[in-house]
Amino acid sequence: MSRNLYIIAILLLLLCPKTNAQSFGKAALCNDKFYLPSISGDSINFIKIIDTKKIMSPDSLYLRANLTKSIGAFYSNPMSWDIIGDYLYIVDTYEDHLGMNYAQLKMFDVSEIQRLKLVGKDSLNNYINSSKRIKSRPISPIEKYSIMSRYNTGNVQGKIYFDMVTSADHLWVYVYLDSIKRMEVWEFTRYPVIQGMVGTYDKGKIPEIYKKEPWIKVASQDIIVYPPFKALSTSNKNYLIDSSGEIFEFESILYFNKKQTTIKDIKKTLIISDKSKEGVSTIKWEKFILFSSDLTKKTISEQVKNIKIE
Repeated sequence: MSRNLYIIAILLLLLCPKTNAQSFGKAALCNDKFYLPSISGDSINFIKIIDTKKIMSPDSLYLRANLTKSIGAFYSNPMSWDIIGDYLYIVDTYEDHLGMNYAQLKMFDVSEIQRLKLVGKDSLNNYINSSKRIKSRPISPIEKYSIMSRYNTGNVQGKIYFDMVTSADHLWVYVYLDSIKRMEVWEFTRYPVIQGMVGTYDKGKIPEIYKKEPWIKVASQDIIVYPPFKALSTSNKNYLIDSSGEIFEFESILYFNKKQTTIKDIKKTLIISDKSKEGVSTIKWEKFILFSSDLTKKTISEQVKNIKIE
C-alpha cells in the first residue's frame, strides 16, 4: 500500500466512527463503480467515486456533498446521497449568516464527470458548480421541519434526521421527527430527472408533471428509530438501518416493516448496497482499510459479509 493510500485509510478509520455526522457508513456498488462517503475535517463531507474495473489503479475522484456548522440543525445528520445508474443524487445542505438552514437536491452524471476529468480541471469545476446540477431548491419537507425545530413551533423540537433513497421509479426522502417519533416519506415528483428534464419519452407529459408540487408526502408512520440512520436500496428492496442496527423495509404498501435481522456492532461497520442485486453486505472498518487500495469488484465480493434480511 502506498504512503498516500495508507494515510487515507487511517483517516477513514479514525474519523468515520467518531464523527457525529457519520456514525456508521453507507457505500454502494453500481455500474462497476464504488461510492464511498468520507470526511475531511469536521464539517465537509465528500463522496469518493472509484472505478472498480481499473484493477491496477482504481480511478477515483471526490465530490463535496455538504457543508454544515457544528451548531446547525443538520449537523447530527449523516450525509444524504444515493446513486441510480450513472446519476448521483446529493442533498446539499448549507447555512446562511443568520444560522438558517437550507437544503437543495443536486444531480451529477458520473460518466460526464469522468470525461471532464480528462478534459481539464476548469471544465470539471464548471460542470460540478453549475446551477444546472440543482434539481430542487428548496427541499421543502427538510426546510419546513428545520424552521419548526429552530423556533419550537408545533410539536417539532430538537434535531430532525433524513436520508435519501433512489430506485428506478422513485426518489424518496425519509424524514424522522425525533421529538414525536414519527417517520415521514416524501417523494420527489419530478423524478427521474435526466439531463435536466423529466425522464420520459412522452414530452407531452412534462408540463403536466411540472404542475405538481415538487415534493409530496406519501407516508407517515409513528415508529421508534434510533437516529441517525441510513436509507439504501437494492435491485428491488428499500431499507432503513438505524444506529442500533435495526433494519426496516419500506414496503410497496408504503409502510416500514421491522425485520428480525439486525446488524451487530454497527458503529464500526460499513454497509454496502449493490444496486444490481437484492442483498446488503457489511464489512468492519478495520478490515476494509486493509484492502482499500485495491477496491475492485472481485476484492469487494471476497471481503464483505452478505446479510440475509428476514
